[in-house]
Amino acid sequence: MSIKSDHRLFPEEGLVYRKGRTRLSIALVFPNTYEVGMANLGFQTVYRLFNEMDDVRCERVFFEQDGAEARSFEGGRRLSDFDVVAFSLSFELDYPNVPAILQSSGIPLRTADRTRTDPIVMAGGVSVTLNPEPLALLIDAFVIGESEEVLESLASQLLSHISGSSSREELLKSLARMPGLYVPGFYKVIYGADGCISGIETVENVPVRVQRQFLKEIDQESTYSPIMSRRSHFREMFLLEVGRGCGRGCRFCPPGFIYRPVRFRSGDKILSDLERHGGGWKKVGLIGSAVSDHPRFEPLCSEMADRGYELGISSVRADALTPGMIGALVRSGVRTMTIAPEAGSERLRERIGKRLSDEEILAAVEMAAIHGMAGLKLYFIIGFPFEQEEDISAIAVLVERIRDAFCRQDNNKKKITITVQSFIPKANTPLQWSRMEEEKALERKLACLLKELKGLPGVHVTVSSARMAMLQGMFSLGDRRLGEALCLKAERALPWKKAWHEAQIDPDFCIRGDKMFAEVLPWEIIDAGLSKRMLWDEYQRALTGSP
Repeated sequence: MSIKSDHRLFPEEGLVYRKGRTRLSIALVFPNTYEVGMANLGFQTVYRLFNEMDDVRCERVFFEQDGAEARSFEGGRRLSDFDVVAFSLSFELDYPNVPAILQSSGIPLRTADRTRTDPIVMAGGVSVTLNPEPLALLIDAFVIGESEEVLESLASQLLSHISGSSSREELLKSLARMPGLYVPGFYKVIYGADGCISGIETVENVPVRVQRQFLKEIDQESTYSPIMSRRSHFREMFLLEVGRGCGRGCRFCPPGFIYRPVRFRSGDKILSDLERHGGGWKKVGLIGSAVSDHPRFEPLCSEMADRGYELGISSVRADALTPGMIGALVRSGVRTMTIAPEAGSERLRERIGKRLSDEEILAAVEMAAIHGMAGLKLYFIIGFPFEQEEDISAIAVLVERIRDAFCRQDNNKKKITITVQSFIPKANTPLQWSRMEEEKALERKLACLLKELKGLPGVHVTVSSARMAMLQGMFSLGDRRLGEALCLKAERALPWKKAWHEAQIDPDFCIRGDKMFAEVLPWEIIDAGLSKRMLWDEYQRALTGSP
């Protein structure tokens, strides 16, 4: 079903929603702008998979920043007119937009207040797979894990409900017993006198823990962008997934744990999907957590270059680069290389599991310069546990060495962009037990780093907001009590400080770092396929500096 959209502001080409009468209508909501949503491959994949099913019509919805009522992109329909409202969530900072969207549509914010006439409100995506609890008060059912393994059986169950006479409660019970579906209403969280979780009980015959679903045979499915939009952040670029997961095991990074086992698509499958679904577009974005670790990355890039494709890649691992690989990337149109050293010193990189030496970074930069790369992007994180003052200065020292290596020739034509973010502990990683740095300390470190980097010619620095990092940290580590603050903020337009107070939440408690192994963590309802003992042992090695 490939047609051109007539929308004047958002010209599109590709798959559109199923027209005509269908039995099940789904509003797929990306709680951010159109430009961000259409650059999200997971969002586009779920949209395509739903619309390929018989009797299902799926329409997209995006967040209206002016506060206007959210309506479907394709048909302009109200969310309350759909059978299902499904949120696609990849970023914790989009959580406040969830109650805002529901409120604008007249849908009760809390799942306990909804009736049979209200849509079933669902959510999926990597952030809620890591920790769904901050939204447990608002979401009827979560999809935990990779959607390809869940959507067909989910749609079947929803169709049966619509066709029959089952109650809302009966539908949610049936969903809760499906693999990969988490219905928070059937789980009771018990809190101790200290405010910590002392236990989690089921209130119906549902699984004690919800198992994350994952696509076992990745070559059996295609993951690409069915819609091409000139308003996406990746303008006129066909997105194609190369693989899932990362085998590096950095202790702070969710893809290295939540997407286990690491799976790469075969080279033949990638090229076949490109030719079959690419629609003649010549700009191709290769998507994955560790794209350059693909066992055939160099010949793949070379083959795509030979076929006239221009490639875009998120980042490359410095110790995986070879002259042939960079040469292939340059031939395919890549002019800016992205590397993520994360920390400035080798000592700190070793502690966080980013086993990358200064010399490996500099060697990759020199290769990039020799082969004609015009730009370089570097990603750093401050606020790591075990971080010392000299580690902040080490970032500036490393950047200066990188600049010298990259700009040795054509000094005035080379550009280096540096992005500095704050460390946010993530669920289901070894550093989930770590305390997040306080806002004032983060601001001080950012200011010191900016001062040290100031004046370096050709270097542009962007830093993240420490305040927003703290908010993200709360949603990353928090439990279901945060949901009340989300609702209160939307209902009464409260500032965050007031919302936390009204909901009786101590922000400092959420991001504390004194958690012990025996403590029940909010996200332990989810079985992510990881041993808690394994993560704890890895955390202990990080504390002691062991490899």
